[in-house]
Amino acid sequence: MKIAVTHGEVGAGAGRDEQDALTQVSFVSRGLAALGHEPVALPISLNLAAAAQTLASLRPAMVFNLVETIAGKGNLIHLFPALLDALKIPYTGAGTEAMFLTSNKLIAKRWLAAAGLPTPPWFTGNESGQDCADGSPFMIPLDKHGAGFDAASRPALDSRFRGNDSMDIYGFRGNNRSRDDEARPALPPAAPSLPRAEAWLIKSVWEHASIGLDEDSVLFGADRKRLLAEMDARCEALGGACLAEAYIDGREFNLSLLAGEGGPEVLPPAEIRFDGYPPGKVRVVGYRSKWEEGTFEFANTPRSFQFPAQDDPLLSQLTELARRCWKIFDLRGYARVDFRVDKAGRPWILEVNANPCLSPDAGFFAATLRTGLTFPEVLCRIIKKVTS
Repeated sequence: MKIAVTHGEVGAGAGRDEQDALTQVSFVSRGLAALGHEPVALPISLNLAAAAQTLASLRPAMVFNLVETIAGKGNLIHLFPALLDALKIPYTGAGTEAMFLTSNKLIAKRWLAAAGLPTPPWFTGNESGQDCADGSPFMIPLDKHGAGFDAASRPALDSRFRGNDSMDIYGFRGNNRSRDDEARPALPPAAPSLPRAEAWLIKSVWEHASIGLDEDSVLFGADRKRLLAEMDARCEALGGACLAEAYIDGREFNLSLLAGEGGPEVLPPAEIRFDGYPPGKVRVVGYRSKWEEGTFEFANTPRSFQFPAQDDPLLSQLTELARRCWKIFDLRGYARVDFRVDKAGRPWILEVNANPCLSPDAGFFAATLRTGLTFPEVLCRIIKKVTS
């Protein structure tokens, strides 16, 4: 069948992270051709009307969606699946809502916390996600449906997201005042308190692929004033919106998931090791680690699938957390969840990636190889969830 393989248009002078989209298109197209399909590469720009016309002319049976940015902007990623929904064209991967929720790291953290899943404390100046008094992650056990959020837990959840307006935990502003509140005088908004953390990592809200992220993104001993100043200074380079997240000093793991007959299959866990890092050098999987060959960071952050037996309980815990992420965000096809594990052995969810990189050197493909799957077999499973 004819399959449109879509990707964000790559402009002249694009960085390695954006150019990688073309590598993915080539790799996926070869895999689809090996399955007997007819792949047609289609770049997507801000001209969505033109994209709709091209799709109408192509009349593909489905779209293999590799769009990560539009016009180089990560905050537009959900527009293309929304267009496909409107055109009633089936497509691979996460739906519009899941793509939006997971791509916005701030909203994703609110959802993770509301579901009782551990994510590092955060701060934006207008909002803070608090850690518990004993420093442990805020947890609400999920029920068998993955819910875990009810009226009884609402007061506790509301106290975790402290802001200076009526924004609720999902990020929508609204008037939540009762009739009793109408008789009370309005109080001045309270500035959110700064959660406790030894160090803070300033990261983009929307941009992925470690854009703007390196060891100088970590600030030790920063107070509220310094954090706000640093966030203001870095905001533009981070795509126009950023947050400060408590830096978790520890191990880093990636868990990839692939759709299966009985639900998502969690692929073999991978650890990003910081081999050769001297004492005092901040351990961050930043832009240099991912994209700049020849740098110390690129050479000394290998991926490992080898673990001692004593890690088995931890790996089981990471696997269960990854499955819960798939459920609460209603993911489809394939995904990846990134974790940090602190010195006490506690896992923290950093990000949920609803459309992880499918390049031949990426972590997702490496994890599938550990299961014995060929890339065409992986593509077949992704496509099957669209056609079934």
